[in-house]
Amino acid sequence: MRIHSAVLVWAETLKVKFTGVMWVHSIAFWQANIDLVSEHPQLDIYDQSWPIRGNPVQAYPSKFFYKKANVKPVDNSLIGGGCVITDASISNSVLFDRIKINEGSSVDHCVVLPQVQIGKNCILKDCIIDRHCIIPDGMEIGVDKALTVNVSCKFYR
Repeated sequence: MRIHSAVLVWAETLKVKFTGVMWVHSIAFWQANIDLVSEHPQLDIYDQSWPIRGNPVQAYPSKFFYKKANVKPVDNSLIGGGCVITDASISNSVLFDRIKINEGSSVDHCVVLPQVQIGKNCILKDCIIDRHCIIPDGMEIGVDKALTVNVSCKFYR
């Protein structure tokens, strides 16, 4: 199963003109979150001289299970509390709290909001996944860039 423009697929669609305010805010949201995983982000959330005030979620620690040796584990990402990741590759992404990612899945340059479940053997690239979404087994989001650019902007929930 493949969705070419789910939730929001960033891909390289800036070349396509979208007139919606939601699209512009979504791009800025994606860029700001992905910048956090860079070596020197514009906003350093670990800077003690500029504390972040908010209502933190008290979640249990995240768990990582890697039973297969050929899986690339977490690389250059921020992972919130309460996540359960089993034999999944995660790179250059921001995962909020209470996310479950099943075996064989790959998450690359994504922002995944709280309480999301990602099924087995899914591929997510350059996208934002909204809270409470359930991504079924085998789903591919943002994989085929040519199709993504030619499809009108759609939001699925």
